[in-house]
Amino acid sequence: MSDETRQHEGLHSPGGTALEAIEPTRRWTPGRIVLQSIGFVVSIGLLVWAASRAFGAENRESVDRLLDAPLWAVGVFVLLTAGGIALNGLMFWLTLRPLGGRVPAIDMIATNALCTFLAILPFKLGAVARVLIHKRRDGIHFKRIVPWFAAMTALAVAAMLPLAAASAWRGQIDALWWLLGVGGGVACVALGVWLSRIAERVKALRWMSVGAYEVTRDARTGALVTLCRWGDVATLAGRFLLAAWIVQTPMGVGDAVLQATLFFLISVAAPAGTLGMREAGVAGLALAQSKDGADIALVALTITAAELVTSGVLGVLAAWRLRVDRVLLSRRRV
Repeated sequence: MSDETRQHEGLHSPGGTALEAIEPTRRWTPGRIVLQSIGFVVSIGLLVWAASRAFGAENRESVDRLLDAPLWAVGVFVLLTAGGIALNGLMFWLTLRPLGGRVPAIDMIATNALCTFLAILPFKLGAVARVLIHKRRDGIHFKRIVPWFAAMTALAVAAMLPLAAASAWRGQIDALWWLLGVGGGVACVALGVWLSRIAERVKALRWMSVGAYEVTRDARTGALVTLCRWGDVATLAGRFLLAAWIVQTPMGVGDAVLQATLFFLISVAAPAGTLGMREAGVAGLALAQSKDGADIALVALTITAAELVTSGVLGVLAAWRLRVDRVLLSRRRV
């Protein structure tokens, strides 16, 4: 398909209608505000439940161990958290390039740090901030932002779901885990590349992809993003293992990968901010597996606290670099 043809269709809005259908004319209707408020209340309720499990009297010894964690463990925890933030920023940078975006990688990482901090809040403020920064500061049109984010989501699901399935089935890292988890991820990404290249010739597929095929058809981008995603899973699983070691609750590598993938997928799917949803989700999984839900809830809350502090510090630096004050005051529309 020629560049001229793409421009006539809408560079990243095949047929023009798909994005028009999902771009709201009124961002926050009363109904959406009510739903987001209800979702936030539910999230707080889940957080209270997870905290009551984690900090209950029967779990006092684990809490004491956490409070007495060695300084080196705290440092490693912060480094792993910062590494995950950086990797996610790099993935946004990689997936934007096939769409013609040329935002510096350091600015993309800075944006991700700030939005990671805001993601715990209701009304999807992390996502809203990301869109505002990229539209007003970087001049990226909404018709590029939608396929960009759609491609990020598609590649994340392709890489993560096989890992989650393999970890749930095997419970350990063995040959079958590698075959299903890693091999399955490679197969899913390759299938996405193939379908995306078919979409270049099939208008219906282009429309259904809301333009994401422009990114996912590129095998190199798919491979690099998948490697980064697996690196992100490794940093998150490492945080689960480290926190579990500190509180002295048994956790194998397979369990850590399963908890990490669930933690991430809930982060993406949470309708009203991530706070409470992720912690209750992994604690509930532990209970479903007849494991110590109190210790796992404590582990998850530790990960959230470290992420909040780390992204908060990095977010302040990011806000200074990105000149968020100018972004908020800007009336630029793209």
